[in-house]
Amino acid sequence: SYMDHTFVRNPLAMHMSRQTGRWASRCHMVELVLNGTYQGIYTFMEKIKWDEGRVDITKLEPTDIQKPEISGGYIYEITGFDTNLGESRNLKYPKFDEAAPQQIDYITAYDNGFRDCMYTPEYMDDTTGDHSWIDVESFTSELLVQEAMRNSDAYGWSGYFHKDRQGKINAGPAWDFDQSAGNSSYPDNGVTDQWLFSHSGTSNTPFFWPKLFSDPSFRYRVRVQWEQLRENEFRTDQLLSYVDSIAELLSEAQVREFEQWPVLGQNIWR
Repeated sequence: SYMDHTFVRNPLAMHMSRQTGRWASRCHMVELVLNGTYQGIYTFMEKIKWDEGRVDITKLEPTDIQKPEISGGYIYEITGFDTNLGESRNLKYPKFDEAAPQQIDYITAYDNGFRDCMYTPEYMDDTTGDHSWIDVESFTSELLVQEAMRNSDAYGWSGYFHKDRQGKINAGPAWDFDQSAGNSSYPDNGVTDQWLFSHSGTSNTPFFWPKLFSDPSFRYRVRVQWEQLRENEFRTDQLLSYVDSIAELLSEAQVREFEQWPVLGQNIWR
């Protein structure tokens, strides 16, 4: 957690995502000693990958090139650093160099189909619009966690999606929150009164996020889910209790951490 001296942001975001009913990486705080040298506190996290205990989608074999088998499962990421599917999309499962060309074509065409739908005036239609392409609740859950944590890397830099066999596109799992919750100068040095999905200072956010929110039906579902979560799982005292549990766990370790890495009070990028 080079930039997050609290060590809380990633575990808290994963915890919040799980509270919405989604899988998110389990986290364990550890002190690392490498070849006898103390390295400080690390957050031991599960990687996002296909697995029955992680992203539990159908295993896709290289020979699955006909319908319905070719329809899933897939995991891909939106990132501004690289692209192998175009449009800043990176195929993560199956690995791009191990996937059959037909599978690469299929998931690219399917996601393009969703994007093409979002370009049409009918994208709000309950039958043929966005609802026919995406699992809406997964998108509202992803949005709520990203916005509640005000993650500066939201949507365009570590934005994951997955699709199961004969299923729709699901947003998530959540990932990469070390610069969230006021810990980055990007995009506006911690201003908290704007939506990040439509923030003019961000880059690489897929166009469909603000368009989804312009749909009254989608916006209503965001509001209902938020109000339900705030009554229990996202209640302030519940979230602060989780933060306090990490602080208590690290009460002794953080002394050793900052003796090894005396960075408190220093301007650490970002």
